[in-house]
Amino acid sequence: MVRAIGGTRPGGPDALGEFDLVAEPIGPGQVRVRVSGATVDPADTMIRSRPRRDEAGAVRVPGMEVAGLITEIGPAVDRPFAIGDAVMAIVVPSGAHGGYRADLVVPARSVTKIPAGLSDVQAATIPMNGLTARLALDTLALPADVDGLVDAAVLPCSNGAAFAGGSSCGSADRPSRGAAHDSESVVTTGEAATEP
Repeated sequence: MVRAIGGTRPGGPDALGEFDLVAEPIGPGQVRVRVSGATVDPADTMIRSRPRRDEAGAVRVPGMEVAGLITEIGPAVDRPFAIGDAVMAIVVPSGAHGGYRADLVVPARSVTKIPAGLSDVQAATIPMNGLTARLALDTLALPADVDGLVDAAVLPCSNGAAFAGGSSCGSADRPSRGAAHDSESVVTTGEAATEP
């Protein structure tokens, strides 16, 4: 059994409780993370506060960003991960699958190694900020020679996190400048983080 924080009814923080849930099975292209840090995002409050007719009485676990250690690697994972790697991940909550679990299975492409010097709590706050910055840059479709604005938009992921194209928050056509990173790409340009 896996400890999780979730709810069975809509409401405020008081609607959350502790539950013992069945461990999620791991499949191809996925990794299992022992969660040690998770964030509270606006989307989490919506998950918690809005009723869903199709899930009446079912446990709903919020949580879109986590950090922790890889404890298992599924088949067909083509990323350079090892058991024990400290990682952060984007989670797409659905029913009992959410970041407020002690143990979580996510697609390997939604995971990246935690940059040196960051705690798990700090690292858990990076994925959605980096993805938001990347999506903002993609939406703006700025020419490659624009300065200043691009640096400001990339700032949330400049501590070593990599969320698009190669080893920085940039892409092949719009590289991020001024930071050396050792992380791998989580979301490449034009690709969304999805879960089964």
